[in-house]
Amino acid sequence: MLRPGVPVLIRSAFPGRREQITLFRCFLEAIGVLHTYPSVADVCATFATAGIAYVALEPVPQVSADSLKTAADQLCRDAHTPLKLPTDAEYEAGLARFHATADTDSETGPVVDPPLTCSSCARWSDGTGRDGQACGVPEPT
Repeated sequence: MLRPGVPVLIRSAFPGRREQITLFRCFLEAIGVLHTYPSVADVCATFATAGIAYVALEPVPQVSADSLKTAADQLCRDAHTPLKLPTDAEYEAGLARFHATADTDSETGPVVDPPLTCSSCARWSDGTGRDGQACGVPEPT
């Protein structure tokens, strides 16, 4: 149960917002899985039925690994839902692309995936579930 006015943070990759996410550069088959995820608008609409209104949508940088080679070497398929649905052959092809990319990568810094998106929502204090437009917040896209 949430107290009125308490923020809710939804962290996810959303369809159409995959640019610069490392996994999607090499696991092309996983992009199709991402398209099955609910859109930002769908998530906001679902939460609105519980009186939780959309507030903002913003990218949140995430350091995924110390380097691309480390990311490839330590990749755990079970830790990434988009990698679980492609066939084993598709996963192996993506893993080979990931290792090939890591082997030729000239950058030495950490892997930072900036576009994991957080959609902030908040429950209205009166519990009415009014949408974000009521307080001047733009509708999600």
